[in-house]
Amino acid sequence: MKLKWGLIGILIGILSACQSSNQPMDITYPQPSINIPAEGQKPPIDSEVEIKTPVLKSDQIEEPINQTDENEERVDCLVSATVNQAVELLQLQMSEKQLAAIIHEPTEQQLAIVDHLDVIEYNQEPSDERLLVIPQHIGSKITIYQVRYEDDKLIEGTPLLETQIVEDGQILDIECSLPEGIPHTKIVIEYKENRVDYLITYDGVGTRPQVEFLEYAN
Repeated sequence: MKLKWGLIGILIGILSACQSSNQPMDITYPQPSINIPAEGQKPPIDSEVEIKTPVLKSDQIEEPINQTDENEERVDCLVSATVNQAVELLQLQMSEKQLAAIIHEPTEQQLAIVDHLDVIEYNQEPSDERLLVIPQHIGSKITIYQVRYEDDKLIEGTPLLETQIVEDGQILDIECSLPEGIPHTKIVIEYKENRVDYLITYDGVGTRPQVEFLEYAN
């Protein structure tokens, strides 16, 4: 009888243990503490956090890609294209060594083209000759000198006109007198390191061409 009640007690204990194992358990996890700054205050900076800036090695640095700008191309084109447009408009075939062309007594057709150009005028009294000076290059310097004959050579005197071709289509229109003897006026064309001189003289023979080209020697 005692054995029977002992077995019943053991069975009751086992059932009680199984029932208690099926009950949910309350588990409390630790919550992180968050410090929220008050209004108007900056959040605290953790001094233990070290911010490192990445350092690139020399072989990791990419070189910038060279890109061609359209404006640079146009600038290069303007610098290299120094030929005066008047040369083409007046249909002058000039070599690289020719700094200017002289047109004596321009025709009506040539004067019609001149009306559309930027003309620098020089008038000398009295005048019986008209000639046009067409510089080939923009940037050319033109000087008209008074000259005198002394010790078997012509000496440059006071400049009568000094000008520089700074605009495309600029030319020089000269009205002056032509002495039958010793010349007294000279035109000097300079471009960069090159220079040509032209004496305004009378053509008594009549063999002078209507268009003359002024070419430097070097």
